[in-house]
Amino acid sequence: MREALAIASRAQQEALLWDMASGTWVPAPGEVGPPPRSEEASIAYRRLIQLVYPVGSQVLRTRLSGAISDVTWSDAGRGGKRLDRRLEALDLYDLAAGGFVQMFVTGLTAYSVVRRGEDVTVARLGGYLEPLLDPDDVEVVTGLLQAWQTNDERRTRPWRVRIYDFQDGVLREWVDLVDPKDAFSRAPTSEIAVGYMPHIAIAYRGADGLPISEMRQGANLLKANYAIQLRIHRVAELHGYPVPVVVGQAEIPRDWGPGQVLAFPTGEGKFEYVYPDALTGLYELLRQNLESIREFFSLPGGSLGTQTPSGEALREANRKFVQASNYYARKLSHALSAAVQDYARAIGADPVAVEVIPHDMGRSGEILNQVVNLYREGIIPLSVAARVAQTHVPGWSDDELREWVERQEGLATPEVVARLLGGGE
Repeated sequence: MREALAIASRAQQEALLWDMASGTWVPAPGEVGPPPRSEEASIAYRRLIQLVYPVGSQVLRTRLSGAISDVTWSDAGRGGKRLDRRLEALDLYDLAAGGFVQMFVTGLTAYSVVRRGEDVTVARLGGYLEPLLDPDDVEVVTGLLQAWQTNDERRTRPWRVRIYDFQDGVLREWVDLVDPKDAFSRAPTSEIAVGYMPHIAIAYRGADGLPISEMRQGANLLKANYAIQLRIHRVAELHGYPVPVVVGQAEIPRDWGPGQVLAFPTGEGKFEYVYPDALTGLYELLRQNLESIREFFSLPGGSLGTQTPSGEALREANRKFVQASNYYARKLSHALSAAVQDYARAIGADPVAVEVIPHDMGRSGEILNQVVNLYREGIIPLSVAARVAQTHVPGWSDDELREWVERQEGLATPEVVARLLGGGE
């Protein structure tokens, strides 16, 4: 675990990433540019920051649409129909989508079976989450820390900390803490044995084995985008309201502004405007920044309003997007499957495997049509065609595939197989 004394600080940093991802982040004056040195500059900053559009939320929406296309699960044995109804009510799609967002922003998500009165459900844990690792093998997760602030009548916003001990099967909880670090210097408020522990999915890991998110890694690129947009709006405003230069004596009212007259008592004054440089260079800088963001976050070609590449460059950009989507889908499938299997056992049903299906940008259809054509031409046997199709047909288990092939061989024509596998008329 990271330095225990810095939990509150890390939770605050994580809150900033959430703001950037949701498009609600407003940088403080001086955070992404020179600090305002006058009242006019402060007023201008507050005015122009409202014109900046958030790129982080665009990145998140695009990646979410690629990672979660659908969620399905395998057939259950005992209690199958009842489990199907319960899983439909759980809305696994929402759980997967929320898990992706949490992984993308914080680097970690966790699902757990929880009891609410007489009911049992699968929930995604909130608050600040941090895995506890085996010091001898940082790939082994031995527990999970969960911390969040609560509201109370005293308005002190005390902390609540939970530590799930995976090895002992125990949940320890501390309440009403002034600082979450206090949990490591006092006995827990409660300690209970729990039947089901959270199942976690980690996006990427740092050198210490702890989670590190894409949003955290790319935060500086997003901050740079805010800075560039601010400069563009400031220069554009100065083109419309340029800086006046007065030579000689003039009566300048304190509330002087565009369209007002300046009086020169001596008749020898001189007045002119000073315009900033053209915006071309700043717009080119913005274009380069957006392209860097698109490349860093593995977005499809042409995302964020950048110029759509052609040929191999477009295929490469889309390939990276699909690969990143597949990566998260596999991680989420593993964690959701483990949680749903706990859930099935809790309600007395046989466990099932959950599959999060990413968007493949039409690649599955192309592969299935190609497989059908190869089978139709007699180049590959039915078993090979079905095996390839299995990877693109959610929920088709090995046993089901084997049974289907045995039933179809000697009975099915290429035309029938084409229809069954999704190709042909």
